[in-house]
Amino acid sequence: MTTWEDYSRQQNIGTSGYYSKPAAQNNSGGGVFWRGTDGMTYVKGAQGTNQAGVADANTNQYWTSRGFIEIADPLRPNRGVLTINGGPYDQAAPGGGSDQSGGGGSYDQIAAREAERARQQAAAWEKVNTGRDNLFSTTNTRADLFGAKQRREADAFGRQYALDTTAHNQGLANAELGKMNAYSGIMDMIGRGVQSAGTMLANKNASNSSAADAIARAYSILGQREAQGVEQQYGQDMDTLGLQGQALINRKTDFESDIAGEADAEIQSIVSEAGETIMGLNEILADVEIPIGQRLQVEQLKEQVKQNARDRLGGLSQYAQSKTAGAKQFDQTQRIASANEKRQAGGRGNTYDYTAQAPMMASGGVSSGGQLPLYSNLRNRNREERY
Repeated sequence: MTTWEDYSRQQNIGTSGYYSKPAAQNNSGGGVFWRGTDGMTYVKGAQGTNQAGVADANTNQYWTSRGFIEIADPLRPNRGVLTINGGPYDQAAPGGGSDQSGGGGSYDQIAAREAERARQQAAAWEKVNTGRDNLFSTTNTRADLFGAKQRREADAFGRQYALDTTAHNQGLANAELGKMNAYSGIMDMIGRGVQSAGTMLANKNASNSSAADAIARAYSILGQREAQGVEQQYGQDMDTLGLQGQALINRKTDFESDIAGEADAEIQSIVSEAGETIMGLNEILADVEIPIGQRLQVEQLKEQVKQNARDRLGGLSQYAQSKTAGAKQFDQTQRIASANEKRQAGGRGNTYDYTAQAPMMASGGVSSGGQLPLYSNLRNRNREERY
């Protein structure tokens, strides 16, 4: 059996005094290196093949930094993962080894095939790593663009929601102001009516406490009736405004929910497409016989893509909420305060129907349009006429 020592003497590459020193190798044209069973490093490069001393912890960095690619011992049966820390094994004779790629041949032939395989694998990894970097860049950019679009929509919705809420609050204040004005008008009407009726009774010499009490009661009844009419109209307006306010809240809730749902759907779409891309990159590695265990971890990379997308899109719902947080509908206290401000500024508010003109007393009784118990003289002061 030919040993490495014999082979190295024959090829002028092996023992002391017969091989090129490591310094003679350089990265011109590249090359490969491996560890033999004797613990020595062997290098094949532009200067031929030589033994490069005992393999140690610095061997890998030394030669890879000079453009050399590490390969398994081309004469080792059952070549496995490329590593410089492989264990000892029986080494076949140069030229008589078994080439796992399907052919035998001389040491140089086997080493050349190993070098080509290593070159193809390195090229494949370079392509795959570039593809993986592009994948992250593409998916991150897609998420960023989607997030920017959603934020613009949230900004626009927030502005419109604020305007709609302000208009709604104005409607609430106008209803309160309309009610205030109507009540004030009713009170003015009652005051004028009582004063006028009192004056007319005095002119007829029919003024006494009983008549005055009857007039007061009559106008009280009239005031209550008019107030009930105003309350009914006010209540109808408030019912309508309440529905409008709830519709506003529903729009806000639906928008925030849609923002969150669309973000989740976009994340799932990004991850799905990323999975297909990763599978394609793994096919590149399979073509150059990269072991399955060393290929891209599809699910792990998909999870990384998902996390990147979540980091960019996960806060969209909160962002949308922040754009509507400042727009709040008036409560009763705020409605009344706003109505008072409007009133002081001369605002009119809603218009509610009520009797603004006090009923007038005709000679001998109540006018045809009146609804009050009035007395024509002292003799019939105990007779109360109600309508």
